Amino acid sequence: HVVSSELQSPAGSDSPQDCLCVAGYEVLAYDQTNAPECAACPLGKYKAEPGNFACTPCQTFIHHLDRIYWRLSL
Repeated sequence: HVVSSELQSPAGSDSPQDCLCVAGYEVLAYDQTNAPECAACPLGKYKAEPGNFACTPCQTFIHHLDRIYWRLSL
């Protein structure tokens, strides 16, 4: 069973192929054991659930609110 800031796997698992990127991370590549190498979703994208799939673009209005908040906080 693997738990890290980027990966998780089912309890009792001993296979690197069972590793999943946690919510907020997407697969960049797979290593030599076929375990995923994960990276945080880029700005403007999100992933709400664990899995080895790409992050989803944020809805336009949410992305704009983040940019407004960022500019106001400067």
